[in-house]
Amino acid sequence: LVAPLPQIAANALWMKLHPLVAVSQSLCWLGKLALAALAAAPDSGTWTVDDILLAESASSWTVSPDGSLAAWVRTTVEKTGGEEQRVSNLWLSRLADGTSVPLTRGQDTVEEPAFSPDGRYIVTAGEDDLARVWEADTGHLQATLAGHTLMVYAAAFSPDGQRIVTASADKTACVWDARTSHLVVALTGHAGRINDAAFSPDGRHIVTASEDATARVWEAESGHLLATLTGHVGPVNDAAFSPDGKRIVTASADSTARVWEAESGRLLATLTHAAAVNDATFSPDGKHVATASYDHTARVWDSETGTLLATLAGHTRWVYAVAFSPNGKRIVTAGADHTARVWDAETGRLLSTLAGHTARVNNAAFSPDGKRIVTASWDHTARVWDAESGLLLGTLAGHSDQVYRARFSPDGKRVVTASSDSTARLYVADLHDLLDWAKQHLLIESGAQ
Repeated sequence: LVAPLPQIAANALWMKLHPLVAVSQSLCWLGKLALAALAAAPDSGTWTVDDILLAESASSWTVSPDGSLAAWVRTTVEKTGGEEQRVSNLWLSRLADGTSVPLTRGQDTVEEPAFSPDGRYIVTAGEDDLARVWEADTGHLQATLAGHTLMVYAAAFSPDGQRIVTASADKTACVWDARTSHLVVALTGHAGRINDAAFSPDGRHIVTASEDATARVWEAESGHLLATLTGHVGPVNDAAFSPDGKRIVTASADSTARVWEAESGRLLATLTHAAAVNDATFSPDGKHVATASYDHTARVWDSETGTLLATLAGHTRWVYAVAFSPNGKRIVTAGADHTARVWDAETGRLLSTLAGHTARVNNAAFSPDGKRIVTASWDHTARVWDAESGLLLGTLAGHSDQVYRARFSPDGKRVVTASSDSTARLYVADLHDLLDWAKQHLLIESGAQ
C-alpha cells in the first residue's frame, strides 16, 4: 500500500471518538487510499500515487451487478514522435480493497464499459473501431468484435447476456453473439452516426438513436427494421425502452422528448420544453416520464398521453439531469445553479434544496434503498445527503478538479466518483462499513509483519 495501514487505525479510533466531525474527512482519506493501493499487474509494474495523479482523466465507470468490481476508463497524454496523444485504457478494480489491473494497454483506446448481467464479462467500445469483451475476474481478453469502420460509441449486453449490441460513427449498429463473438446481424439504414443503442427488457428488440434526427426499432435476431421514429428535427442523443418494453422515450437537441409505441413506432406524445432536453427517463413503473432541460425546469409527464403533470420550477439555470427514486415517489434534479433539488413526483412540490455546492451540479442519483442522494459538482466535491430531510451527511473531498459523475454501488455501501483531475475515487458511504474496512486491513497488515 502507498500509505501506512496503522494510519487507518488512528483514523478509525478518532472516528469512534468524534464521528460527526470526522466522517467526511475519513471517507475522503480512505477513498483515496482504496484507489491508490494498486497491486502489481502481471507485466505492468507497481503503480504509485504519482502514476494516478499523472493520468489525464478517469471516467466512464460502471459497477458489476454484485457490487464487487468496477470497470473504468483511464486516459493519459503520451508523447509519440514529439506529439502529444490521448490514450485511453480500461481498468478493472476490486471494490473491496482497491486492487486494480489494466485490461488494455498502449494504444487500445476505450469508451463506456458495461458488465454482463451475471457480472462475469465486460464489454468496451473503442475509438479504434473495435469493441472488446473481457473476463471480469482475470482481465483476460475474451473476444474482439471487429466489423465497424469508424469509432464505436456504445456497447451493451442483452438482458440474458447472450447478445451484444454496438453503435458506431459508421452509421451502423451491430449485434454479436456474446459466446462466439460472431456477427449476428448489422443494422443499417441510418444517415448519421449512431449515438446509442439499447435492448428492450425482453431482449427481442433494439432501439438506436442517431444524429440523423431519427431513432429506429429493430428485431434483434434478424435485424429486420420494425419502425422508424421520425419527428425530431435535431440529433437524437439517447433512447430508452420503458420497463415493460411497450414504449420508448427519446431526447433531442430540438427541445423535445418524445414517447413512442415500441411495436408500431407510432408517436404517442411530444413533450415540449423551451430549450434542449438534456435527459429523459421513465419512472420505475413506466407510468411517467421525467425530463430535464436547458429552460431551467424539469417536467413530469404521463407516459401514455403526454399530459404535463407537473413542472419542477425552482432552478435558476440549466437542469442537467433528472432521476426517480427507486419507489418512484420522488425525483432529484441537478442544475447549473449549484444546487440539486428533491421533488414530490406526484405533485411537483419542492421537498428540499440540497444547497452547499459552490459550482454547477452535474449529476445526482439515489442510493438503491432511496434513503440517500449523491451529487457531483464542478466545485471538486461530491456530497451525500439524506433524501428525506435534505441534511448533508458528508462531503467527499479530495479531488482537485471538477467531479462530473458520482454513483452508489449496487449495495449502497460505497460511492464511486470520476473527475477531470485524473482520478477516480472510491468512498465508503457507511460509517460502520468504514470501520469494518479499516479493521480488516489492519488485520492484513498485522499478519504481514
